[in-house]
Amino acid sequence: MNERVRPLKQWPFRLFVAGRAVSMVGDVVSRVAVPLLILDQAGSGIELGVVGVLQTAPSFCFGLVAGALADRLEKRITMFAADVGSALLTALIPLAHVLGFDVFTVTMAVALPLGMLRVLYTGAYTAAVPEIVGREDLPRAMGLLQIIEAAAHVVGPALVGLLVARMGAASTLAVDACSFLVSAAALCALPRLPGARSGARKSLGREVAEGVRFVTSHRLLRSIILLWSAVTVATAGIIPVMMFWVSKDLHVDMRWVGLAMSIFAAGSILGAFTVSRVPKERLGVVLLTGVVVYGAVLIAVSGASGSSNARMLLFALLAVAGGAAFGTMTVSYYTLLPLATPRDLVGRVGSTAKTVTQAFQSIGMAATGAVLEVLRGAGSLRVMGVTMILAGLLSALPSSIRRLDGGLFLDARK
Repeated sequence: MNERVRPLKQWPFRLFVAGRAVSMVGDVVSRVAVPLLILDQAGSGIELGVVGVLQTAPSFCFGLVAGALADRLEKRITMFAADVGSALLTALIPLAHVLGFDVFTVTMAVALPLGMLRVLYTGAYTAAVPEIVGREDLPRAMGLLQIIEAAAHVVGPALVGLLVARMGAASTLAVDACSFLVSAAALCALPRLPGARSGARKSLGREVAEGVRFVTSHRLLRSIILLWSAVTVATAGIIPVMMFWVSKDLHVDMRWVGLAMSIFAAGSILGAFTVSRVPKERLGVVLLTGVVVYGAVLIAVSGASGSSNARMLLFALLAVAGGAAFGTMTVSYYTLLPLATPRDLVGRVGSTAKTVTQAFQSIGMAATGAVLEVLRGAGSLRVMGVTMILAGLLSALPSSIRRLDGGLFLDARK
C-alpha cells in the first residue's frame, strides 16, 4: 500500500492533489447541474448537445497547440490563469440568475471560452505531473489522481442533489466557481515548474508535429487512443442522457440519482485500487475487459424493470459493477499512455491523445442530442452500451493492446 501512495510523500504533489481534489468536486457539480439547468430552461435534448459541442470543440481546434505551449510556458502560471478565468466565467451563470438575466443565453455564451480554458489547463496539467513527481512515480501518480477523481464523484453527486433541491441548478454552479479559486490558490504555493526546454527552441508547429508523428508511428499508442476515442464517442453524453432518462422518462427523485452516481463512483475507486495490483504487462487486457463490461452494464441498466424499490436496488448493484469497470479501464488507459511514451514527449503525446479523444467527444455530444430526441433515455443507453462492447471486442482482435505491442518505457531515465 505504501508503494501505491509513494508520490504523496512529496509535498508539492500533496498540495497539487489537494487543489485538484476540490476542483474535481466542482467539476462534478457542474457536469450534473448544467444539464439540469438546460433541461429546466430549454427542455430539449438538442440544446444539451449544442452546449456539449461548444464545451468540447476547442479541444479539436486548440488542443495540439496547448500541449506545445505547455512545454514553453511556466506550467504553474498557465494552470493558475486557466483556473482564475474559469472561475470568473462560471460565476456569470449564478450571477445572471440573481440579476434576472436569461440564464440559458449566458450558459451558451460562456461554454466556448470555458472549453478553451479547460484545454489550456489540460495541456499544462499533462506536462506538469511528470515534473512534480518524476518519471519513476508517474504511473502511481496518475493512478492516484484517477482514484481522487472517483472519490470526487462520490461527494459531488450527493452534494449537487442537495444543492439543486435547495438553491436551484443555476445557483449551484457558484460551488464550481469557488472550486476553481481553491485550485488556483494551491497552484500559487507550488514551486516553479520548468518552462521552455533547454537548447535551441523549435518552432511551435514543429514541436506539435513531433508529438503527432510519435503517436502515429507507435502501434500501441495508436491502438489505445483509437479505443479510447470510441469509448469517448459512446459515453460523451452519459450524464445528460442519465439526467434526461430519470427526470423526463422515469420521473425519479433527483436525490436517488445523486445516490446512484455516488455508488458508481465508489465502485470506480474499487476498480482503480484493483488495477494497482495488476502487473503492467496485463494492463492491456484489463483495459479491454473494462470497456466490454461497462458497455454490458449500460445495456442492463436501460432494461431494468420491476417495482420502484426493486429497480433502485438493481440500479445500485449495476452502479457498483459499472463503476468498477469504469475505474479499471480509466486507470489502465491513463497508466499505459505515459508508460508507452519517452519522458521528453509525455506532455505533447498526452496533449495529442487528449485532443483526438476530445474531438471525438464533440461528435459524441452532437450525436447524443439527436439520439435522445429519437430514442429517449433508455434507447440512448442501449446505443452507448452496444458501441462500447463492439469497440472492446474489435480492439481485442489485433494483438497491439492485448500484448502491448510496441513496448513500454519502464526505465525512469527514458
